[in-house]
Amino acid sequence: MFKSNSLAKRIFAGALSAVLIFSLALTGCDETDSEDSDDEESSTSETTESEVEIADVPDAISSEHYQISLAFLSYMFNDIYDTYATYWAYYYGYDSSLDLKEQYTPDESSTTWYDYLLTLVKEQIQQILVFAEAALDEGIELTEDEQNSITEQLETLSETAEESGLTIEEYIEEQCGSGVTEDDIQNYSEVMQLAQNYYTELSESFEYTDEDYDEYYEENTESFLYADYCTYTFQSTLDDDATDDELEEEMERLKVYADELAECTTEEEFQTYMTQYYNDNPELITGSEDDDDYEEMDDDEFEEAVEEEVESLTTTKYSYELSSTGGIWLFDDERSAGDTTIIEGDDYYCVILALQTAYRDESVGKNVRHILFMLTSYDSDEEALEAAEEVYEEWKSGEMTEETFSVLATKYSEDTGSSSEGGLYENIEEGDMVTEFNDWCFDESREPGDNEIILTTYGYHIMYFVGDGDPAWKVTADTAMRSDDSYAVYEELVEQYEVTFDDDALSTLDLV
Repeated sequence: MFKSNSLAKRIFAGALSAVLIFSLALTGCDETDSEDSDDEESSTSETTESEVEIADVPDAISSEHYQISLAFLSYMFNDIYDTYATYWAYYYGYDSSLDLKEQYTPDESSTTWYDYLLTLVKEQIQQILVFAEAALDEGIELTEDEQNSITEQLETLSETAEESGLTIEEYIEEQCGSGVTEDDIQNYSEVMQLAQNYYTELSESFEYTDEDYDEYYEENTESFLYADYCTYTFQSTLDDDATDDELEEEMERLKVYADELAECTTEEEFQTYMTQYYNDNPELITGSEDDDDYEEMDDDEFEEAVEEEVESLTTTKYSYELSSTGGIWLFDDERSAGDTTIIEGDDYYCVILALQTAYRDESVGKNVRHILFMLTSYDSDEEALEAAEEVYEEWKSGEMTEETFSVLATKYSEDTGSSSEGGLYENIEEGDMVTEFNDWCFDESREPGDNEIILTTYGYHIMYFVGDGDPAWKVTADTAMRSDDSYAVYEELVEQYEVTFDDDALSTLDLV
């Protein structure tokens, strides 16, 4: 995880995926509660000193034409920490109660978590500035819509501050930390969008053949493999002070259930057994009547809860891994659908049933265009529907082509994620979209050119079905290849566009 090259590629993919930081600034940059602040007290012993220094260093990272202030970098430092700290703790043993500078990452004993976090910040900003400089040289600029969007979001920020009874300066400082200004936010948003525009053009410039995809798959097969399985763990409920004899008796009891479940060789058999098991042991659903977590249910509620619990025991599209006992067993070359195993622990038996082993995802996504009329933009649902019907009739009164639909989507759609692309979403996978949207796209009777107005929790959508997309594995390969090829270009651009770091100033960054 922590090797420098893989680290850089991971940052590269994440930093340019969206204008994320600015959007977070509008909704609250730091939502750490008081308990978290207490836990991190040891990491913030120099906060006062750092804030003073931050105010004195306006440009801690800069390129020829662009700069990022130390105050904004302080916000980024803390925001990235908030995003990843739980992940680090769960997988790598990071302890949030201890100083970042006193703990080391697991793969590199000389790298502290503080150094690693600081590297993330520096790498992200370097990528943004390098691409922004390249965009300037290529004549790539912000579109009028993009500039208007940034202006509108700043206006929203000001309105939110006013509603909170604060000036915009006070609100930004409250949300983003000492020294961050409205100009910082606007500057970063513009630079980030410019970098994103360059990256998008670069990524889309690469062309690949079917042979290219096949070759990439053959070279990276394990990255494409999935497995489906059912699993349940029979866990001892004895107290920690149970005797060895009591634990042995408990394990013998659980082993009977594990052996019986391991006899099930299909998902239906597995679910049938577990449904009966939950009915025989209702406390596993409701909790014990003697405990605080007990929930009284009528028969229908209990039956529904059991059904949900049983369905949750099936996992689909589990990514290839050999780091766990279960993963090693599941992805063994000799594994077949219907095989079962029992993994024994000190106080549990885990049963695994293989449903589908080591497969490449051949499912085909869907391509669709839509025009969204958000319910929140209108005084009533009826008004939103009327607006949708008016645009729908405008389209139907013309040529009724995908091209004309695209023009209207760009003009009217309130979905900022697709409006600039004519409302287009490509290679949607089952479950990607809100339920009603998903069901319309994946209706078995759906044909290219189908159109209709549907209602979702977001609002009314004028839908236009373009057709089937590519197999999921090829979409994955395409994304990876574009990322790899873009990164190769980025490594060349780094040599062309110098980014300067004020390391003395950056060393003052800390958790606040």
